[in-house]
Amino acid sequence: MMSFEQVIDIFGDYLALDTEMEVCKSRYGYIRVEFHGTGELPGYCSGMVCHTPKELFDLLLSDYESYLEIQRT
Repeated sequence: MMSFEQVIDIFGDYLALDTEMEVCKSRYGYIRVEFHGTGELPGYCSGMVCHTPKELFDLLLSDYESYLEIQRT
C-alpha cells in the first residue's frame, strides 16, 4: 500500500508547476487546497480532506489531468 509521502513524491513535479495547488498535512489526513487568487474571487480557496493515500492519489491524478488539458489549450 502506498503512503501519503509516496503519493506526494509521485506528484511532486506537478505540484511544483501548479502554483494554485498545495497539499498540507493535518491531524485528519492530508488536505489538497486549490487557491483561486485571480479573477472574480481573489483570495478564495477550496479544499478537500483525504483520509487515505488512495484518496489523495485519485484527487491529484484528476487535478493533474485537468492541468494538462488547460496547458494544451
